[in-house]
Amino acid sequence: MEKKENNKTEAYTRYLNNMSFADLEHHAEISANILHVLHKIEEKISTVSDINRDCKLAIKIYRSKGLIK
Repeated sequence: MEKKENNKTEAYTRYLNNMSFADLEHHAEISANILHVLHKIEEKISTVSDINRDCKLAIKIYRSKGLIK
């Protein structure tokens, strides 16, 4: 599997090396936008995870105090 990944990386490197400067600029802009979107998604997932954790903790505390069954 690692060899397959290395082949993909080498092929992609050759692809980028053969691009014109203008194409590389465009590619970099697209890549930056994708990374930005992925970062925003990651933030949302983290927020949902935090809310889920906090709710579970609150329920545990409510149960221990006899507020809910």
